[in-house]
Amino acid sequence: RGPPPSAPLVATLRASPSPAAAGAVLRGGEAGALAQLVPSTVLAGGTVVRELSIISGFSARIPSARLDAIGALPGVIAVSPDSQLTFHSDYNPGSDPNSMANTAAAIGASTSWALGITGAGVDVAVVDSGVTPVGGLSAGGKVINGPDFSLDAQSPTVRNLDGFGHGTFIAGLIAGKDAGAHVTLPGTSYPGNAPDDRIDKGKVGSATGPADGSQVNAGVDWGGEQRHDGGTRYPARTLPVGTKSSQNYRLDPLAYAAEVAWRSGIVVVAAAGNDGGASGHLN
Repeated sequence: RGPPPSAPLVATLRASPSPAAAGAVLRGGEAGALAQLVPSTVLAGGTVVRELSIISGFSARIPSARLDAIGALPGVIAVSPDSQLTFHSDYNPGSDPNSMANTAAAIGASTSWALGITGAGVDVAVVDSGVTPVGGLSAGGKVINGPDFSLDAQSPTVRNLDGFGHGTFIAGLIAGKDAGAHVTLPGTSYPGNAPDDRIDKGKVGSATGPADGSQVNAGVDWGGEQRHDGGTRYPARTLPVGTKSSQNYRLDPLAYAAEVAWRSGIVVVAAAGNDGGASGHLN
C-alpha cells in the first residue's frame, strides 16, 4: 500500500531510448530519453533528487497523485517506490546456529578447547587455492608458504596469494583466530575449530578456481614430503576439492595419493562434495 495521496514519495525512474524498447534498461550512451524525462517530472510537480546513472535513471520526489501519469510517459520503464533499507549491525553469533561458535560446539571443538586442546603444535597442509593472510590469519608464523603449483605462480604479484577465496575460507574454518580471541567464551570472537593450528599452504588453484588433478596430486605429494621435515609439526592435510573421476578409486591417482598419505601417518581430510546424499557417492 502506498502513502496517502497528498504525501510526496521518492521514486526511481528508469528510461528506455524509445517506447519500442520498453523493458530495456538504458545503457551509458542512451541518455536522450532520460534527459527528456527530467523536465516532464518537474512539470508533473516532482523534484529531481539525483541522477542514478548505473540504472540510467534518477530519483525524485513526486506527488502520489502524479505517479501513474509519470509512469505512462513514453520511455519510462518503471517507477519504483524508494524502499527503506536497514544495515544490520546487531549480529549475534550466540543465537545464529551456523556461527563459528555454535558450529564448533556442535562438532565438539569447544569441549576440546575447555581441555586446553586448541591445535597448538599441529600443522595443517591446506591444498587449495592458496591462503591470503587476512585478519585472523595474519599473526606472524600463522600461515607458511609452501609451493605454488598453479598458473598464478608465473606472476610474483599473485604467487602464493588466494585470488579465488576458497583456500582462505577453509583456512579460517580450520585455524582462524582474531587477535585477543578467547576460545572458551563463545560469541566473543570468531575462532576456527583449531585456532592455534599453523597453516602450511600448498596452492594448486588459480584465481579462476579450477585446478588440474596433476596439480592437486603435486600438492598431496608436497604434503607427504613435509611429514619428514623437521620444521613441520605432525601435519594433517585437507583436500577441499571435488572431482568426478571415471576410474575406480583403487586406480584413481588422487584417491591413491590420499591413501598413501594416510598410510604414511598423515591425517587426510577430503571434501565430501556439495551434492548431498542424493548423489549416492563422494565427489
